[in-house]
Amino acid sequence: METHADYKGVVPYYIAEIYYFQGKKEEALRYGESVLGRPGTLYYQKEMNLLIGQLYFEKKNYQKALPLLEAYVNSSDKVSKEILYELSYCYYDANRLDKAIAGFKQLSTEKDSMGQNSMYLLGDCYLRTNQKANARNAFQYSAYNNSNKLQQQISRFNYAKLSYELGYQDIALDEMKKYLNDYPNSEYDTEAKEILVSLLANTNNFADALQLYESFDKPTAAMQKVYPRILYGRAVELVNDQQIKRADDLFTKVLALPASTVTPYANFWKGEIAYRNAAYDNAIKYLSFYLQANVPAQGEANKNTANYDLGYSWLQKENYPKALGYFEQVAKTVTVTSPPMEQDAYVRSADCYFMNSDFTKANSMYDHVINNAMPQSDYAMFQKSLIAGVKSSSNKISTLNTLLKQYPNSNLVPDVNMEIALTYIADEKFLSAVPYLNNVLNDPAAGGLKPLAYLKLGLVYYNTDKYDEALANYQALVQKYPQSPEADDATGIMKNIYVETGRPDEYIEMMRRSGKIFL
Repeated sequence: METHADYKGVVPYYIAEIYYFQGKKEEALRYGESVLGRPGTLYYQKEMNLLIGQLYFEKKNYQKALPLLEAYVNSSDKVSKEILYELSYCYYDANRLDKAIAGFKQLSTEKDSMGQNSMYLLGDCYLRTNQKANARNAFQYSAYNNSNKLQQQISRFNYAKLSYELGYQDIALDEMKKYLNDYPNSEYDTEAKEILVSLLANTNNFADALQLYESFDKPTAAMQKVYPRILYGRAVELVNDQQIKRADDLFTKVLALPASTVTPYANFWKGEIAYRNAAYDNAIKYLSFYLQANVPAQGEANKNTANYDLGYSWLQKENYPKALGYFEQVAKTVTVTSPPMEQDAYVRSADCYFMNSDFTKANSMYDHVINNAMPQSDYAMFQKSLIAGVKSSSNKISTLNTLLKQYPNSNLVPDVNMEIALTYIADEKFLSAVPYLNNVLNDPAAGGLKPLAYLKLGLVYYNTDKYDEALANYQALVQKYPQSPEADDATGIMKNIYVETGRPDEYIEMMRRSGKIFL
């Protein structure tokens, strides 16, 4: 019969140990519980704590295992990694996460399944204590250890997800793509794709993001939240690739969605595209919506560009007061170092004053452009000549001749020559117009002005009774530009000349050669 002295000796521990090694774990546990419940201290108290604590651990009774394993570890100078893991897991189960973290961290160098388990659980502890950076590091370790396939899968997902949440966008993108490729239809599939959609958007992979989004029959709320930004980003890419129609369609989709942060910018681009397509009413509509939103600039989508486009849209509609208001929002004054858009807006403001017959204001603005040698100085001088012509045709011609001398390489030279010629014709100084009209005909850059130059030369000679010279120019016009409106005008005048000079047959022959139908 067992005595009290035996109880305090070594026998109880050995009895429990014998049961354990015989595989009678239930007996060992029951005996150990009874012994540990008695008063006094066992000779092998520490060892009994460990044995019974591990038996509770095996039965997943972590609540009872915890104090026994804790007592053993606290009374030991050194413990095995297995015991440290068991105690740390008990802390984890009891939600004593600081203690669990301290234990699992000591197992971070292990390369076996225990090391993977420890890092997996450590990562979860860090997550539950909102230490995301540390959690990411722990899951990274577990993600590249294949001892436990399920833990590896979950760790890979968490590593990618935390990389995303902590701003490691490129790593997150690469890891999440690999995860979805290696674990199709996993329990994290939808969340992984939600994150991937956001990652693709965040890294400007809008085409891939849109394709992935559209592969879902019912996109999740998280996907729908990022959808406007994906549409907008992809549409801007298409604008940059000159695929304007496709871009416009995507901007329309953005505007059909509930208002978001990209809605004002979609309005800007709808207006910009409408302006480029000469749909000025739509340009005015959408650009006005953009300006009303009063949002910060985003690349080309900015207030200056919107005001500039609106100014031109109203200019095309010949509403000069409206146009002026927008151009002056871009620039009320400029210098030679001002951006090209501002300089151009300033000149267009001067044009609006000109069209509103405020010649004094327009003239002073054109002078400012000329005096500062800005790129549109030749144009400003051309406009000044038109203002001068209101009072004096001679001053107009003088100014235009000055323009020809000062800006001989200007692309306005053909227009200047034509304007001088037309001014002389209007003053009935017909022959004075001839050299300027010939300048137009001899200028390779004159382009569409040449039919008019032939027509006016014919008119000059006709009005000075030089019928042969007139006919020669009209005939040249009909032969070289038979489909032009000027050619139609010329045939009527030619008929008059042939009739007046008694040569109707020649007129009929000329019409036949030119393919014109004679009526």
